[in-house]
Amino acid sequence: MPALDGAVRSAVAVLAGLAITCAAALVVWAITPSAGGGPEPLVRAGVATFLLAHFGSLTIGTAQLTLSPLLLTVLFAGTLAVSASRGRALGADVRREASWIAGGAVGYGVLVALVAAILAPPGSVGPSVGIGAGLLAVVSLTGGMLWRGAALRNALVEVVPEWVITSIRAGVAAAASMLAGAAMVFTTALLFSFSRAVALTDGLTNGFGEGVGLTLAGLGYLPNAVLTTVGYVCGVGFEVGSGRFSPFGNLPADLPPFPLLAAVPHGTGVSWLGVLSLLIPVGAGLVAGLSVVRRHDDGRDRLWAVGGAGTVAAAIVGVLIGLAGGGVSGGSWARIGAPALPAAGVVLAAVLIVGVTWVLSAGGWRPAPARSVSQQVPEPEPDYTPETVDDPDGDETDGDETDGDETDGDETDEPDTDEPDTDEPDTDEPDTDEPDTDEPDTDEPDTDEPDTDPAAGGDRPRS
Repeated sequence: MPALDGAVRSAVAVLAGLAITCAAALVVWAITPSAGGGPEPLVRAGVATFLLAHFGSLTIGTAQLTLSPLLLTVLFAGTLAVSASRGRALGADVRREASWIAGGAVGYGVLVALVAAILAPPGSVGPSVGIGAGLLAVVSLTGGMLWRGAALRNALVEVVPEWVITSIRAGVAAAASMLAGAAMVFTTALLFSFSRAVALTDGLTNGFGEGVGLTLAGLGYLPNAVLTTVGYVCGVGFEVGSGRFSPFGNLPADLPPFPLLAAVPHGTGVSWLGVLSLLIPVGAGLVAGLSVVRRHDDGRDRLWAVGGAGTVAAAIVGVLIGLAGGGVSGGSWARIGAPALPAAGVVLAAVLIVGVTWVLSAGGWRPAPARSVSQQVPEPEPDYTPETVDDPDGDETDGDETDGDETDGDETDEPDTDEPDTDEPDTDEPDTDEPDTDEPDTDEPDTDEPDTDPAAGGDRPRS
């Protein structure tokens, strides 16, 4: 049964995720000499982190943490996508594959909810974690099934127009270029503020083990920081509690003592480096335009594809920024992240303006050029078809052949006439009484010709 197989593979993915987070917690406990008692508290913290990565909420005292560590989320999604590629062995049938995805998604959501109810600290995780895990499984399993190539993918390719597929590819490329540019900006800012980040780490930790734990937490929230920077390079900025930060000015506020926040801009004036980073959405639009022009010749398809690419890129960026946001309710940092809808709007406008401009400059207003006759019917051997015969006399053409004029097109035409027998065997040529050949074999047939001479002349009376 495909649904049962999908549920079993999802259970393996849940166990793998739990093993990763709990193993990291055990490592931190083992290298922390000051940790009192057994490893149970840290293991429960690892379970809570596992659930938080599935878009759950974690309650700690009177505060509630809603900021998911997206690095773990990406890791769990990749595990599910790999399991989807294994599910293709069930058979190339759309109904079976859809049943496999449904069974895997339901099984994954139910198992994550059971983990939250059994292993998590009482009252620490909200009940919505099962729904978030199920939605993550649906997207990951479907994406893995489509990416690896299967019956579901083939069915969609047959129904969806070609320019829609180009739109998806170009939109994904544009969104990836936005993420790459934001990662470069964040890395540069963090390098410039590295000493401050080290000072924050030293102030929060007491020993090597706690430093390792804080480093792992920073790695878990690294994608969140990059996606927050996407809002900055789009010009809409981001917020940390009551603070507002954008290339056009900042409104400083007290920040949480977390090393990644050392990259937050300082000062209140315009940041010219931040203004320069606004070229990143322009580059994303250029990437989308190049991708569309490479795959389409027709101007109308190009314009449709650019519009679709802008929509896809904006949707990807908006959803990811929304997932990266969150905060700590009940405190000063209730909201941490960038506004998703304004950032998506900027990406959409950039891809449409720059992409359409590039398409028009490449001749996008013209339809696809009509192919010439030689392009429509390729005939690589046109010399075999001519029917003109310049020399009907076989004697003259044979003389030309013996002279070695192989470049004349008449030689290729003669095999189509009734004289192919004179070209193939060389032994028949002596019967034509050609005196030009000096071969000794021509003398032997001459001994048989006297039998035919009496009919021609009759001068030899010998019989």
